[in-house]
Amino acid sequence: MMLLELHIWGPAFSLPSIDPHCLAAVIYLRQVIPRDRWVLVASCNDTLSPTKALPALRDGSTWVGGFRNIVDYLNRVSDGQWDLDVVNFNSRDRADITAFSSFVEANGQSILDLHLFVSSENYISVTRPALSRLLQWPDQWFISPQRRSAAKARTDHLGLSSLDLDTANETQNIQRSTQSGSDILPQSLRLSRQTVTSLVKQPQHAAQFRLKALADAFFGPLQQLLGKKHYMLSEDQLSSLDCVALAYLALAYTPQMPHAWVAEAMSARYPELCQYVDRLLQECFSGPVDLSHALLGSANDQGKTIINPHAEDGKTLPWRRPDQKGLTAAGTTFLSGTVNVLPLAGHFQKRKLMLRNGVTEGRSPSAANSALVQTSNITPPLLALGSAIAAMGAYLLYSGFLSERASPKSTLSNMGEAGAMLDMAAFGGYSNSPVEELQRHQRSGRVPVGLEVDVEVDQPKV
Repeated sequence: MMLLELHIWGPAFSLPSIDPHCLAAVIYLRQVIPRDRWVLVASCNDTLSPTKALPALRDGSTWVGGFRNIVDYLNRVSDGQWDLDVVNFNSRDRADITAFSSFVEANGQSILDLHLFVSSENYISVTRPALSRLLQWPDQWFISPQRRSAAKARTDHLGLSSLDLDTANETQNIQRSTQSGSDILPQSLRLSRQTVTSLVKQPQHAAQFRLKALADAFFGPLQQLLGKKHYMLSEDQLSSLDCVALAYLALAYTPQMPHAWVAEAMSARYPELCQYVDRLLQECFSGPVDLSHALLGSANDQGKTIINPHAEDGKTLPWRRPDQKGLTAAGTTFLSGTVNVLPLAGHFQKRKLMLRNGVTEGRSPSAANSALVQTSNITPPLLALGSAIAAMGAYLLYSGFLSERASPKSTLSNMGEAGAMLDMAAFGGYSNSPVEELQRHQRSGRVPVGLEVDVEVDQPKV
């Protein structure tokens, strides 16, 4: 029987994945599928997924993209045996699971975007290096900036751009330029700037209030739902809601960040959620997960990658080493990343990342498979357009060269006295010989400036 392959973004922050959707899928498969029936591949290649977003599950020739699509597919191929919610919960509980899972994904995504990507301190010192360690060349040049741009676009409506130091500095410079006119006012007429209202309205303080409100809106309902139970909806049965909630909470609480506002909020006001994260991570993975765990697979004599030989513990994930990119794949990635930097292509790339939780992940497995063929790719049209422009430019240049060769030689000296002077200054003399220049200008009735001419003057007779 063929093994199922789960392709994800790789480990970071002592967790199996840096992405919440991938982490939720890992937790789910770890609970429902026997360990010898699936392998985990940190491919970090979202082009494998029919939705162009990881996680992606491969079952033979079938690919399924997105966490919810994977759950539906496993339910279908196993007649419900590999479905946590169908086996352990009734229809009313399943409705609650769907509702709270949507709540976690909608609110938790903004928290993680701000925490991991928008905050310049966190992104530069922690998130970007963690992503770079996962990626092969030349993905390190493109993936991290793309994901950060998409995160900033998704959270732009929250008014927390001050977390991004570059944007904050630009805003402060604009404010200084608009306030420079106030310097001409006498000191007695200037308003005091150090008031409670002015301090609260400063970007850094306003951001703290908004971040606190976001954290309370996300963590509060989850802690109320959890209460004193072991899991979100049950004392002894884990659901898909626990997989989703644990993924988002773990990525918010576990990373050691310079600006650790999420972890501080959880520790100070939501201790039950902190205990919930620590407890379930220990149950699911029995300890921290390192990047080396995903790369311990080795190649056998037939050149096929095998499962991590050190994964003997039942709670150790069945990692398999990802395939290395060839020269062709690396070149394609480099070309695609370069094209996406262009304004038009970058717009579509940003929109794809922004909508990764949108309509595409709500497709059925069959529709998701067909999406691999139907997904639009603007790279070939752009390449064709660029080739056409290059061909047209080459034709125009060639035509202009021929016409230039057919026309008489054009020099600065042909452009009047000023042109002749410039021609002398630039080239140290005329392009033609002095005699030729004199003859040419005599025919035109002019004497060129700067040309020495012998003039004989007849002496007057006495």
